[in-house]
Amino acid sequence: MIVVLIMVSSAMAMLEVSWPEQGDGLKTFLKIAGYAISGLFLGELSLRCWTYRKRSRFFARYWLDIVASLPVPFEALRFLRLLRLLRLLRVGTMLRRRYAAGSGGEFIVIFIISGVVVFVAASVMAAFESSVSGQGKYKEFEYSFWWSLLSLVSNQPADNVPVTTAGRIISLVITLTGLCLFAIVTGTAAAVMSQRLRRLEANPMDLEELEDHIIICGWDRRAPLVIEELQHSAEEKHRAIVVIGELEELPPLNWKIVNRDLIYLVKGDFTNAELLEKAGIRRAAKAIIVSDKGRNRSDQDRDARTILAALTIEKLNKEIYTCAELLNREHEAHLRMAGVEDVVCTSEYGATLLSSMAIHSGISTIIGELLSVQYGNEFFKIACPAWLEGKTFAEGIAAFTKKDAILIALDRPIGGKRHEVTLNPEKDFKLQKADLLVVISRLRPDITAP
Repeated sequence: MIVVLIMVSSAMAMLEVSWPEQGDGLKTFLKIAGYAISGLFLGELSLRCWTYRKRSRFFARYWLDIVASLPVPFEALRFLRLLRLLRLLRVGTMLRRRYAAGSGGEFIVIFIISGVVVFVAASVMAAFESSVSGQGKYKEFEYSFWWSLLSLVSNQPADNVPVTTAGRIISLVITLTGLCLFAIVTGTAAAVMSQRLRRLEANPMDLEELEDHIIICGWDRRAPLVIEELQHSAEEKHRAIVVIGELEELPPLNWKIVNRDLIYLVKGDFTNAELLEKAGIRRAAKAIIVSDKGRNRSDQDRDARTILAALTIEKLNKEIYTCAELLNREHEAHLRMAGVEDVVCTSEYGATLLSSMAIHSGISTIIGELLSVQYGNEFFKIACPAWLEGKTFAEGIAAFTKKDAILIALDRPIGGKRHEVTLNPEKDFKLQKADLLVVISRLRPDITAP
């Protein structure tokens, strides 16, 4: 909607500047409609400002949009509305990010820049150059448009050199833009422009504005699956994910599942406290520490880095939920003392899964379905509803069976961040208010009523 309003308001500004009749009713209508659209833009920018944690960052990023949205009463300055076209640059970077990343998509942004320059130049020429004696032909926007376009292509002013200072500046801008475009198209400066355009690419929200997001520390071939599982989960798919790793850029992910706009990359060592601060660790909801196998390190060094990262994370944010992967179970005590809630030793799980498969054939299919959120049944943790408080575990099983779910365990807080998980307790085991019930179901069961 914003893109459509930008195009409509820019077209109206061009017509208003180049309209010959001062008292014409259509020109009056264009003025009133222009003020109305400016009000909509100011309202939209006000909402954006309200969502920003730091107002200074908002004004630094959107000051040009604010100038372009102010209702200007002077006719000669109404071409400033065309500055709204610069917001289309963000659309270009989004398109390149979503649909053409790594395949020449930089040209989308280049052609948008060229189009903005041509339209702004045509409007400035129509507003300033036409007021000079002998230059009345610029009053027709069609002539000004073709003059700007041909000047861009030929890298010199088409027809003649403008007379006014504003016209000459625009002529210089068009000439320089044409030179840059020619260099990019021929490939001379494609690499340099590609790097600069990547810097324009940004997520809809800055890192400093993120809250309740997930931070993944470390990267290996399993990390893409972790992201895909999180993004496929109904409970977690709306959270932003910040990856801290020694990567130049994120490897390709399954963009049919993963929302590209919610994935951030912070380059560097995840044990560095400054990088954790940059990733917003104090405002994050969860942290996942992956055993870093990206470099030639020993298993002991990898576990040491995991422990160091966990200690730093828990020091910076005591309320965060942290899950860490270890290669050696002997180091688990260090993580537990640091306050890490869950510790995973994947090598042990792999060994127990293999032995279970040998004992009970087909067990891997069941475990694979339960652990994945992308298909079939999965685990859900549900706060104990009021109508189950004081009831026995057996009564809880019966109640959830009616809702096509299976109650298998409960998670009970025992002080601080510590919890005690009891799997398949005695049938007369009493459920309490603070319990989290672990159930297996295809969809999260509705527990608002028995």
